[in-house]
Amino acid sequence: MPIGQTPIDEFIKRGKLLSEDVAWFNAFDTYTKKQIIQLIQTRWTDEGTDEDGKIIGLYSLSTEFITKGRKKEGDPYDLNMFGDFRRSMYVLVFLNEIFIGADGQKGDENLFTKWNAKEKIIGLTDEDFEKVKETVKEKYFEYIDRTLFGAI
Repeated sequence: MPIGQTPIDEFIKRGKLLSEDVAWFNAFDTYTKKQIIQLIQTRWTDEGTDEDGKIIGLYSLSTEFITKGRKKEGDPYDLNMFGDFRRSMYVLVFLNEIFIGADGQKGDENLFTKWNAKEKIIGLTDEDFEKVKETVKEKYFEYIDRTLFGAI
C-alpha cells in the first residue's frame, strides 16, 4: 500500500475531522430539543411545579366553575389551559449553552410576570438535566462513531 493510504492513515484523517463544536450541535437535534420541552411540560402536567419543585400556582374557585370541575380549586396549575404558551416553547443551542424560551404573552397579561419566575418555570430539574445529559452523551458518541468509522 502506498504511504498515506493505509487504513491507519485513513483513520487519522477521519480523526482530524472530529470537532467538539459539531458534536455539541449534533447532540441537540430535533429529538433532543423535543425531549427537553416534553420533560418540562410533563412536569407541569404531573406536578404543577417549576424546576425547583415549587408549585407554580393554584387554581381558583372561578377556574373550577369555568372548567366545569376538570380543574379543582386548590389544585396546582398544570398549564394545560395555556396551550399557546406550551406551543410557543423552543430550545436554542449556542456554543457553550442552551436557552429554553417561550412566549409568555397571553392577551394583556404576561404569564412570566404573573408567576414571577420565568427561568424557573421553563427550566430543567436536576433529574431532567440528567436525562438530557444522557441523551447528549449518546448523540456525542454517535457523532464520533459516524466520523471515525462511518457507522450508524
